[in-house]
Amino acid sequence: MKFAQLLLFLSVIFIDRFLKLQILQSTPDTQVNSGIAFSLFQGNNNLIILLNLLVVGYVGYLLFKINKTQDLTKIKRLKFIEIFSLVLILAGGTSNIIDRINYGGVVDYISVGSFPKFNLADVAITSAIVIYVLIRILFDLKIFEKLAMLKLKAHKTKAA
Repeated sequence: MKFAQLLLFLSVIFIDRFLKLQILQSTPDTQVNSGIAFSLFQGNNNLIILLNLLVVGYVGYLLFKINKTQDLTKIKRLKFIEIFSLVLILAGGTSNIIDRINYGGVVDYISVGSFPKFNLADVAITSAIVIYVLIRILFDLKIFEKLAMLKLKAHKTKAA
């Protein structure tokens, strides 16, 4: 993991852990979510920890693989966004695993309307997955290559 990636990883974990500790100290009756998304699989903490470790391990493997790849056909911005997304997933997953080990579930502290409570780690994971999937779809559809070709054609037309 490169320095900037490590810094992002540690920053997300630090901020999320700090906020969770503040909530736990200021609100003694804080409930811990022992399930996963939308409180599914309540009470299966050991299974959820195992699944989270597998996902975090796989994401870490993908990150390692992407960092080692010297694929010159990929656009640098795409690789940056892909790595950024994976680091956010890794950080959010790691922070939630720490919660599960320490508290038997995840401390959720953000409440928006009637939506179930969530935390910064959940935001990092969810937003990163959306970004990663969109980037992969656009890349697989060769949208970036088509845009680059259009830009090149426009530049040649201007020059002529």
